[in-house]
Amino acid sequence: MTKLLVLFMTSIVAICLIPGCGGRETTPFSLQVIPEHMEDTIAWQRCLFLVTVEDNDAGNAVNITAQADSQWWRENTTVIVNPKAIVPGQVAEVTVIPNERISGPLWV
Repeated sequence: MTKLLVLFMTSIVAICLIPGCGGRETTPFSLQVIPEHMEDTIAWQRCLFLVTVEDNDAGNAVNITAQADSQWWRENTTVIVNPKAIVPGQVAEVTVIPNERISGPLWV
């Protein structure tokens, strides 16, 4: 059975780009995730994705969060983000650890 994990990192972070969110003005930025996906993982394999921030003219820290897109994934994977905020030039690690084998791609 093929299962697909999609981490809504960009959509979660993008919510904070809405003007007036939190009473602060925000600066647009873009995220780069390397690799974009992994194929066929095994149970308890640490799947590491690197995240960088670009086009952040203000140089403010950007909060990085990630979560699985379905209840099944939230119950059967561990997602770790470190550090939780980065500025341009820094790299965050998003580690996804499934507790069973995944057939097919694992996306961020």
